[in-house]
Amino acid sequence: MTAAATAAHAEPDLPPGVRRVPIPIPWPMGAINVYLVEDDPLTLVDSGPNFDVALRALERGLAEHGRRVEDIGRIVLTHEHIDHIGLASEIARRSGAEVCAHADLVEWITDQPGRVAGERAYVDRLMRRHGVSEEAIERLRMRDHTLDSWDPSVEVGHPLADGDTLRFAGGEWTVMTRPGHSPFDTLLHDEARGYAFSGDHLISHISSNPVLTPLGLAPEDADVRAKRPRALATYRDSLRLSLNLGDPLALPGHGRPIARPRRLVQRRLAEIDERGRKFDAIVAERARTAHEVAAAVWGKAAFEQPDLTLYEVLGHSDLLHDAGLVDEVERDGVVVLEHR
Repeated sequence: MTAAATAAHAEPDLPPGVRRVPIPIPWPMGAINVYLVEDDPLTLVDSGPNFDVALRALERGLAEHGRRVEDIGRIVLTHEHIDHIGLASEIARRSGAEVCAHADLVEWITDQPGRVAGERAYVDRLMRRHGVSEEAIERLRMRDHTLDSWDPSVEVGHPLADGDTLRFAGGEWTVMTRPGHSPFDTLLHDEARGYAFSGDHLISHISSNPVLTPLGLAPEDADVRAKRPRALATYRDSLRLSLNLGDPLALPGHGRPIARPRRLVQRRLAEIDERGRKFDAIVAERARTAHEVAAAVWGKAAFEQPDLTLYEVLGHSDLLHDAGLVDEVERDGVVVLEHR
């Protein structure tokens, strides 16, 4: 590789006063980025999952910058997934740090185990309705239950809303809500210094999965299409909003910093359109369940991750239905996607 090519692929420098602490997670992405912001108050953006290896990694990472968990004055959570919030309660207990998160997330993570149980019941019913086997659902739940202790409740002391300002001694962040990957996705934009924490809204090396989170829905609501969260459509709308953000350095929850986020947003929008055309062609061949569509696209992964792959297909089913191309039709209690 030439020197010019090496420079082109070099990771952008972090902004002054921002430190990245990678925390290991047992998923393909390998690590979550927890960010230490050396201002007053001393702030963490996200926390890592609640297990011993992650806590030790956080303690070591802070020590490399001359800090301890007990020094943290503020924790800001970008959304509710366990790799982002798991250690927040432990950090707050040891440091007395104020926890900041999306206002709609306050009730959700005050009783995180109860919310997770309700979400699983809804998603299990949704998976059955769209062709996922009982065996695949059982494997998924056995795996998930091993992670339950990683996802404790946490009390949010500072609710955040779109357009709010978080102030520091040396500057301020504008809070921007960008739901889709999660209903609570929150960006933190330091316009003066030209960077933004993007959480999982925008990741350089992988597209963000539109996770279907059943806010306020009962398991039986999974039978009613009109009540199903439109996660992918919402995510697409949020990406379009992010086109207006310009090109601050984006600091994501996973992977390297993104020097040209606007270009990446444009690529993600194009990928949504391209995948929609692919799904439309598959359904045009013959009617299939959403799980069968997922298997046609992802093969083995559709059986290893039946929930995540199903979310993607159902999201595109919403968009294709809006475009007048695909309908969902119930046959003997199972829903199939049919081309018009």
